[in-house]
Amino acid sequence: MVDDYRILCGEATESCPRGAHAAVHRLRLGHGESRINLDFTSLSEPLVARLPSVAADLAEIAAYVFTADQLCRRGGESEFEYGKRWRRRFVFDIPVREPSHWSSSAVNNALCAALNFMSDEDFEFNFRKADRPTPLPDYLFSRASTMDPSDIEEVMLFSGGLDSFAGAVQEILIGRRKVALVSHVSTEKTGKPQRELVKAILAAAPPGTPAPLHVQVNLNKEKALGRDNTQRTRAMVFAAFAGIVAMSLGRNRVRVFENGVISINLATSLQIVGARASRTTHPKTLHLLSDLLTLALGQKMTLENPLLWKTKTDILKDIKSAGYARLCAQTISCAHTIARTIQHPHCGRCSQCIDRRLAAIAAGYTEEEDPPESYAVKFDSRLVDNRDVTQFERYVGTALRFARLPTDPALLQGHGEIARVLRYAAESPEKSMKEAVKLHKRHGEQVVAAVMSMIGAHTSELIAETVDGESQLAIALGLLHPKRPAVTHTKSVEAPSASTFAEGLTMQVERDRFRISQGGVSVQLGNTNVFRLVECLAEKQNTFVSYATIRSRVWSEQKVTDGAIHRVASQLRGKLKQLPGVSLDGSQEGHYCLQVSANRQPCVSVV
Repeated sequence: MVDDYRILCGEATESCPRGAHAAVHRLRLGHGESRINLDFTSLSEPLVARLPSVAADLAEIAAYVFTADQLCRRGGESEFEYGKRWRRRFVFDIPVREPSHWSSSAVNNALCAALNFMSDEDFEFNFRKADRPTPLPDYLFSRASTMDPSDIEEVMLFSGGLDSFAGAVQEILIGRRKVALVSHVSTEKTGKPQRELVKAILAAAPPGTPAPLHVQVNLNKEKALGRDNTQRTRAMVFAAFAGIVAMSLGRNRVRVFENGVISINLATSLQIVGARASRTTHPKTLHLLSDLLTLALGQKMTLENPLLWKTKTDILKDIKSAGYARLCAQTISCAHTIARTIQHPHCGRCSQCIDRRLAAIAAGYTEEEDPPESYAVKFDSRLVDNRDVTQFERYVGTALRFARLPTDPALLQGHGEIARVLRYAAESPEKSMKEAVKLHKRHGEQVVAAVMSMIGAHTSELIAETVDGESQLAIALGLLHPKRPAVTHTKSVEAPSASTFAEGLTMQVERDRFRISQGGVSVQLGNTNVFRLVECLAEKQNTFVSYATIRSRVWSEQKVTDGAIHRVASQLRGKLKQLPGVSLDGSQEGHYCLQVSANRQPCVSVV
């Protein structure tokens, strides 16, 4: 199922035919209803005078695409399990200053190719002559700018996160180069920390270090236009704005600093297909955007990622060895911008927070360099949302799998998506494959080291069994030591083999302790829907139980979606991996079955 959307931009009218089921939305630049606010800061009028009119067109096209991406929903969480409405089809009608340029097959095809790969969707553009185009100076420069734009050596994207900060350290503090930092500002919650971090970089810089030119591009919209937060087209916004700045400064290269694990972004689950794993800085994305900028702006333009073969831990170690680790505390990596507070700039639950925190531990960062209090969710905090449980379990579980990679083909066989990287990395395909394997294996080993350190720091709580079974700490322990209980005990227990279990050992569902156990192996589930699901299925082991019965037993007749059942079942399936011979079967539509393999008889008891 693909939803069709017709996007009328500016003064465009609906003159072209549209599909019978296409929804129509109108967007405008400026202030007011259905409006998009766009302006650059720190570019001077002489710099803007160098820009062709197509540069303003590019900025506006990027703004319209990015806004439409958030305006048109992908179906919401109720549709997420199978992605029935994940893919959309957009038809844009955009008035531009140079319609013949944008309508040419080369430029139009490059625009669609980049967007199609980034978002996994279909894009079509109709361009026409703008009757009343906004003059370039109205948003492309600041009359109050006092920054010196001369002698800029490099242009780089600067989000205020750890990876872009690493780029600033490399270019400004170590390389002593004069750099233009280009930032996208969607809200003051991102804009202010970016400015404060630049000030901190300047304060820490050795004497004689050239001050950077910080260009913040404000692109925000009316609140009602923000309905979907997947934002798969944001890379175009970053590239367009940075490309325009680079062109105004006489540069033809933009540097995008992102660690290779996140840039390649291999899926952590079979359910994550296509662009569900974000492709914002994927090597192919940067290649396609380089082609687009070159054709759109009429001059050679390249986007490159100098950190492609480094993990986040590698990057943090480099920052620490250079003596600037204390500044990392001023960076913000969290994906949940709206929920940020001064006390907790990081949620501690999203993939970016998890990645940051474990990398900091692996890199040996102190509490001053990565303050624990900056995270709203601690390692031993209960994860209330099942999605957060799955997020952490899949992050650590995938890293553990990477740590055990034996050969180059093993990565390719498990993640066919890696083949896209081989063609677009600067090295030969053979060398890129070896680098990709080393990168992911090293990342996995670093995550294991971080988890071990995390467990060691909470030994007393684990021994006392005061750690919640659905905390990140308990989940990590269960993954790292699958033959041990999810929460450790003072007395170690030897795990049984699969053959011992097959001879008749009983799996117990312990209601009083909210855990499942078998032959000395215990898995703590806590007072959760995961426990209630296994309790429900255990009463009819090896028999398929309908969703209706599951809803009744687990949610007490509450109206819950099939997707909610699938998510809880997925979590249970991960927990059951610790008990040999026990699995969850969902092959019969609308049913789940707790499969127990034994030579003599089904053997589950509920106590």
